[in-house]
Amino acid sequence: MKKWVWVVVIASLICAVFVVPPSTATANADLDKINRELRALKKQKAEAQAKARQTQRDLRRIQAQKFETAKDIKTLLRQIDDSKVRMGSLQKQIKVINSDLEESITRLEKAKLRVYEQDQMLKKRLRVLYMNGNVSYLEVVLNASDFSQFLDRYSQLSALVEQDKELLMKTRKERDSVVNQKKKIESQLASLNNKYFEVEDLKETLQVQEVQKEKMIKQIVVQEARLEEISEEQERAVVELARKESALLREKNKYEFKYKGGKMSWPVPSVQRITSYFGYRSDPFSGRRKMHKGIDIGAPAGTTIIAAEQGVVVVASWNSGYGNTVIIDHGKDVQTWYAHIRNGGIKVRKGQQVNRGDKIAEVGTTGQSTGNHLHFEVRVNGNAVNPLSYVR
Repeated sequence: MKKWVWVVVIASLICAVFVVPPSTATANADLDKINRELRALKKQKAEAQAKARQTQRDLRRIQAQKFETAKDIKTLLRQIDDSKVRMGSLQKQIKVINSDLEESITRLEKAKLRVYEQDQMLKKRLRVLYMNGNVSYLEVVLNASDFSQFLDRYSQLSALVEQDKELLMKTRKERDSVVNQKKKIESQLASLNNKYFEVEDLKETLQVQEVQKEKMIKQIVVQEARLEEISEEQERAVVELARKESALLREKNKYEFKYKGGKMSWPVPSVQRITSYFGYRSDPFSGRRKMHKGIDIGAPAGTTIIAAEQGVVVVASWNSGYGNTVIIDHGKDVQTWYAHIRNGGIKVRKGQQVNRGDKIAEVGTTGQSTGNHLHFEVRVNGNAVNPLSYVR
């Protein structure tokens, strides 16, 4: 009997050593479940962030295309204005040359009339001197009282004819000069008219190009709006995943902290200047009115960023348009976001507990950023609220 008793005792001890109590087994099962959910969330978040990064790349490409197209439109408008100025200048020149041409035509008509009159006068006088091509001395002799008078008359008449001939030649030269001037003016006018029509054609071509570019801008704006909507949806998805991850990490690590309210620390102790406030503003990339979900604190690259409140780091990586980002969960569904951190500037790791005032990062300009600054957000239940209600 004693032998059997010892067997039972030893068996009981073995069971006591190797059989896990129900409470411990349940805890381990729960932990395994949490770890599986965390792994699944991590995968989902990685996929969501990959899609978000691609969307941001597409958005940057579209915005760059819009910027270049807008520059082209400005160039076209300048060229159209230049062509209008050139056309105005050419019109003035054409007007002046037309006036010169009209004056030249008037002078030419007058010169032609003088040539005709001089020619008629010369012919009339020649008819006096010549009869059928020979000199009619008889008429001059018969009209002269003596030979001396005949010589005087003949001499005077010859001198007069010579004057008429000279005047006629001079008038013909003047006429020829006016003809040449008229031809020159007509050539200038034709050249100016050609230039005018060339510039007019250029202006019309530029205007067609402007219309085409405007249509392209409209198409780009539609694409940009669609990508921004997708980006907003992706951001909401990442936020929701971060919230779920925060809850699981709290459950896994049994974090005790809970945000108790009150003012948080200013996240950039050395700089107080706010360059952009919470609320609607003109987006620096799209130009459209858009909600700015935090405040921007302008500071030099490398400036220290601290945790505004104690909590646990749930994100310490690249995050879509936010660039390098740290997200701290403070409990009670309150999170603070620190964005656009410089490359190599994240000084904490995911899952790390931080105290209020601990250095967590350094200022940079990664992601969709126009310069070195900290974009700081406070989110409650995943919704962005005015950070100034919490830090000032």
